[in-house]
Amino acid sequence: MMMSVNSMLPFIIIYIMGVMSIADGNVTASSLLHSGVSYHHAVVGQEVLLSCLVSNLGNFSLIWKKVDKKRQENLILAVNSDKVTKDERVGVVHTPGGEVFGLEIVNVTKDDEGMFLCEINTDPVETSFHLLTVREIAESGLSRQDSEDLELTDCCKARNISMTCNHICSSKTIIGSSHESCSADYADLMDCMVDGRDHMPCCMDAGIPEACTPMCRGEIQIQTDHIKTMFSCSEYAQPILACVSAGKKTLPSKPGTFSAEALSDSSILVKWRQAKNSQHITENYKINVTFVRSLSPIFSVSLTREEGFTPEPSNSVVYKLPKDKEEFIFTDLRIFSLYEVSMWAENINGGKSLQTYRAKVITHIQGETSGSDLSAPNFHLPDIRSCCILNNVSNTRCLDTFCDPLHVANISGDDLLTCSPWDREMFQCVADGKDHTPCCSERRVPPLCQELCSGNEVNITFEYLSCLAYMSDISSCMLESYKLLPSNPVNFRISNIHSDFAVLHWDRPEELGETVIDYVVRVHQLTLAESDYEEEIPQLQQHKQTIKDHAHNPFVLENLDGDSSYEVIVEAVNAYGVGEPSTGIVFRTMSNAIQDLLEKLPTYDPLSCCLKSGINPECAPLCSYNATISMVISLSHTCQEDFSKLIRCSAGGRDHLPCCARRGISSSCLPLCQAVHQASTGSDFWKCLPQIGEIFTCFEEGVLQLPPPVRDFKAVSVGDGVVTLSWGLDPSHDELQFDQFEVFYKKMEEGEVPATVINANKQVNTTVPIIKISGLEVGRLYSFYVASKNQKGSSLPSSIVSLNVSAAAWQGRAISGASSPPHILTLDDKSPTDLTFSWNPPAISHPEDLIKYRVYYQDTLDPDFKQEMQETDKTHLKLEDLILNTRYKVFATAVTVGIESEVESSPSENLFAWTDAPIPAIVQTPTIEPDSLHIG
Repeated sequence: MMMSVNSMLPFIIIYIMGVMSIADGNVTASSLLHSGVSYHHAVVGQEVLLSCLVSNLGNFSLIWKKVDKKRQENLILAVNSDKVTKDERVGVVHTPGGEVFGLEIVNVTKDDEGMFLCEINTDPVETSFHLLTVREIAESGLSRQDSEDLELTDCCKARNISMTCNHICSSKTIIGSSHESCSADYADLMDCMVDGRDHMPCCMDAGIPEACTPMCRGEIQIQTDHIKTMFSCSEYAQPILACVSAGKKTLPSKPGTFSAEALSDSSILVKWRQAKNSQHITENYKINVTFVRSLSPIFSVSLTREEGFTPEPSNSVVYKLPKDKEEFIFTDLRIFSLYEVSMWAENINGGKSLQTYRAKVITHIQGETSGSDLSAPNFHLPDIRSCCILNNVSNTRCLDTFCDPLHVANISGDDLLTCSPWDREMFQCVADGKDHTPCCSERRVPPLCQELCSGNEVNITFEYLSCLAYMSDISSCMLESYKLLPSNPVNFRISNIHSDFAVLHWDRPEELGETVIDYVVRVHQLTLAESDYEEEIPQLQQHKQTIKDHAHNPFVLENLDGDSSYEVIVEAVNAYGVGEPSTGIVFRTMSNAIQDLLEKLPTYDPLSCCLKSGINPECAPLCSYNATISMVISLSHTCQEDFSKLIRCSAGGRDHLPCCARRGISSSCLPLCQAVHQASTGSDFWKCLPQIGEIFTCFEEGVLQLPPPVRDFKAVSVGDGVVTLSWGLDPSHDELQFDQFEVFYKKMEEGEVPATVINANKQVNTTVPIIKISGLEVGRLYSFYVASKNQKGSSLPSSIVSLNVSAAAWQGRAISGASSPPHILTLDDKSPTDLTFSWNPPAISHPEDLIKYRVYYQDTLDPDFKQEMQETDKTHLKLEDLILNTRYKVFATAVTVGIESEVESSPSENLFAWTDAPIPAIVQTPTIEPDSLHIG
């Protein structure tokens, strides 16, 4: 049965509402640069600043209003820079010519809670919404959920979650909604929710599907337009949150400030802090130390081939430590070797925190030591804060960030917008009358952001938000002028260059080296300039930069791309900031031999399958695991007939049912995981759209692990009670570690239709593509199919061989396998001369099969009426010019179209349907009624 485009609209509307986001355009007229809702939180007695960012205000007016629910009106608080309200606690913060208009409220009360509006009186009016929530300092009266939400809110605030996303910091919204616009903050949001605890055991006990269990560890896949992200965990939000809530009372949180550093050539120091609010729950700590490999002490920027090197097997040791420990030294380790170290906390019942990150540590070359037990001398910093106060910077947040050189590196986007009214004063004070532009240029700060280094007047606009990534460099340049920062590390060198990692070495800076706490490594991936590609030494261009904090010598630089060029520098860090950069090293990683080998192996191509199966060429873009939902929607009408082929080819003839069951696919959609597309039963692409992402994830994983279906299945010999079957292999059988073939068969009962779904009661196995089966009942009809099998799972059957097991019935030639018949034949519409039918495509077929259908029909009331047939390549057909008021017997078959022949399936179930009786014509004789009747 077909699904109309109109019936798809609810799914399309739900999708668009879920993933649609607003894109910034080019602003030419007066416009608010931040529309939507901003969320603000304050405690009674604090101050709060609401910021409204506008471009090209011109002759229009900006109005601040407060929604008064009691009076059911909006109270005007300010117009442009002028305060209107008589409330002395309210003020306007704005610099003439600036783009930021701030509404400041001091000594906040509970009555201030509510919605504030920032409006521009354009036509139509532009409005941004600012929701302020205020809580009392005392929290003893809070409910358990309110208390947990308060902890969540405080955590989000501490993580510097952006104003546009901090409304998600609530148990009501953090799970189940589309947060694509907050993808940059969502890792922090989820960390706040799970609070460093491993809630996975509880979630598994609660029956949370595999697709949603990562949320129980704070991991989440952001829903985007990509088809594989289409899966909703909203229906599991309550049990997940219940596990999180219970875990906060019983599970320890992750150890804090975890670090691991090599002390010598045979020892590693691990440090951590007890997590807050977990001391009474924590029973002990476990530390996992894994030896990864020994390294070569040869320094070179050329590729390290390590000829004759025999890798040693990796091994791990887990150490159990008491809860009062906060550091531990591991000794007797191998010289100059790579180790991975991680740890977690446990309670008395074995419940765990989340693991810390896996720190990669390299023990020193023989005889080296870290020399890290150093203390920084006490330097004198200029009083920048007093300078800011003298220049009328009144906002406490701005004084604590911009007016403190040690905190400039931690400035957020919200800080930049909030404090923009005082931008000129603040940056002039921090620069202390000096021009730091040469230093910023050397540190590769972009030209626009170098204006912040100049000490000159700067008018902060939204364009400067891109400078946030360089605030650490800008801060370091300012501090450098005070002679507080160390000089560059010396003797910078590299060793052990591999396809995905290299080892960096350096020595302590000559100036203020005794103050160094740790180091920063900056990595620039480079790309070859195409015009110079054939030169002996190709020109290299900067491509992208990665910053590695808290580095120690020696340092393993990991997650590199194979056969790629990089430039690296290292900088020393002390209590005041980041020092001068070292000289740069340019090197090239080795080619990833394993990846190169994988690229040479045959891979499954769903597009090739789609084209062979006869899909509409316009629908070919959907035949990809990287298709997008917007593409699906735009082609929904054109490709309405092709979604069954799309599912068939995406599944690749593999049985993905186990994967789908693990991922929580609903029972009505599970048939799709075996390439069975049944619109009439609900196992349909559109009806299963909310789960299609997990299904396609199973498809993509499965075609790389599961064996492919067999080809050309046929019976090559038939005798009395015996049959010999053979089949062909797919080229990728060997690469996928094929184990065996499983041959299933069944004796058909009288009048039974061959399997429309996978169904058999006997099985034999073989490792070769041919088998002889004996002991069958002579003269009876049997059906056979075969699937390939490996340790990961199995393929789907590609065809069915149905035959009479007797020498007399066999005609001496091979009997080719056919698809299973169409099924669930349904009468959709009728009239006196027409009958319209639809059916589901075969459940068993090879994904590349080009299939058409034959519909047979016969007048059952006329014994002389010959059976007739019509063909179609669609799963519906309208029989026209039939005899009115007549009973017809109808059935359908599927025909696999080959290059030289066609193979027809067994017939579907029979369907009996009547055409409508004629509607008798009713003729109404006209009558004449005189206006009046005269007798006389």
